[in-house]
Amino acid sequence: MSQKTDGDIKVPSKVVVAGFISTFIEWYDFLVYGTVAALVFSQLFFPKLDAFAGTLAALSTFTVGFIARPLGGIVFGHFGDKIGRKKTLIVTLLMMAVATTGIGLLPTYDQIGIWAPIMLVVFRFFQGVSVGGEWGGVALLLMEKAAPSKRGFIGSWAQIGGYLGPLVGAGVLAVVTTFTTPQEFLAWGWRIPFLISILLFILGLWVRLVMGESHVFEKSKKAPVPIASLFRYDTKNVLGIMAVHGAQSLTLYIVIVFFAGFLKTGASFTAAQSTLSVVAYLIGATAASMFGGWLSDYTGRFKVVGAGLVLSILIAFPLFAAAATGNIYLVMLVTFTAGVACGLIYGPEPAYFGELFPTQYRYTGVSVGVQFGTLAAGSTAPIVGTFLLQWAGGGTWAVAAYLIGWQIIGLLGLMALGETRGKALEERPGA
Repeated sequence: MSQKTDGDIKVPSKVVVAGFISTFIEWYDFLVYGTVAALVFSQLFFPKLDAFAGTLAALSTFTVGFIARPLGGIVFGHFGDKIGRKKTLIVTLLMMAVATTGIGLLPTYDQIGIWAPIMLVVFRFFQGVSVGGEWGGVALLLMEKAAPSKRGFIGSWAQIGGYLGPLVGAGVLAVVTTFTTPQEFLAWGWRIPFLISILLFILGLWVRLVMGESHVFEKSKKAPVPIASLFRYDTKNVLGIMAVHGAQSLTLYIVIVFFAGFLKTGASFTAAQSTLSVVAYLIGATAASMFGGWLSDYTGRFKVVGAGLVLSILIAFPLFAAAATGNIYLVMLVTFTAGVACGLIYGPEPAYFGELFPTQYRYTGVSVGVQFGTLAAGSTAPIVGTFLLQWAGGGTWAVAAYLIGWQIIGLLGLMALGETRGKALEERPGA
């Protein structure tokens, strides 16, 4: 398949909107669920436990979503490569809508007893499964429809929603908590952010129903068992993606989860200042994702992603040094820089990772690599960071070294992947 025909000249705006909304909803839910779980889920769903155990149980339900993501990547990657990107993405969106709405309407422990926490875990599990199959399909639909010279920029729109979603989620929670008393928030206010997402699901479903399928997929042959072909021919690329995305994911969760908490408990910053550090990160990451995707169309994916990994290494120790100064503006500058580093990696990912695989198992390859990378590095980052901080007697050097170590792993993975800019979205004969 020639380079001139493996993408459309102009990507329909509804496809770009679909990509943006998908990651927007995913990360809106990430912030809302994590915050609400920490604030009230221990009282609502685990009231029989003491305060510490209840909070731990509530936050463990958050982890369930991460564990379920690789399963979603495998299952929906298979169907995305067999029946199409569009049909699969409609299913993942509906699954996410049912699970998120279910959480917003879920009776508490006082109303239905032990079934309340059980259903919470079930809904969270299906959220994770849907997210695991969602990102790969959206990213590929964008990059497969784009002209080869614009894949990086068009693909980056799937990433931008991932940074704007938490900003809006934080804003919604701020409004709800401002206009409700603590008792009202505990009784019913916590449900509002979940139920608001219904509007986003309706818009997202409409866009997916009217958008077209990827022409690249429609013209391709289908692999009998995509995941079998993937590991037969491209195991190295899966491992490379796990390393690169794992490094980016680790930096993300260290900064917006571990470091944000450290500012309050270990560096005497206020909750509002901690939130500002996260906002600065998200602003830097949003701008750099779009810029990084665009730049990768001119300089190549390898150089842009590599620059992001190197910058992540350079900010590891300054991140904690800034916290030690007590100056929130310096902290915001460093977290903004960390956001830029992650954005330079994250922005080109849809084009970069998609160009690594043939069409027959591209959805499976990208989804499996990204979701297992997140599980290996990102999902455990706050827990490992906390353990290292305690192990080092409160010294932050161990956490900074851990962050650097994963960036080195990412650089090794990047070298294994090589450059892909301008590569035709070809098929693999016999796959």
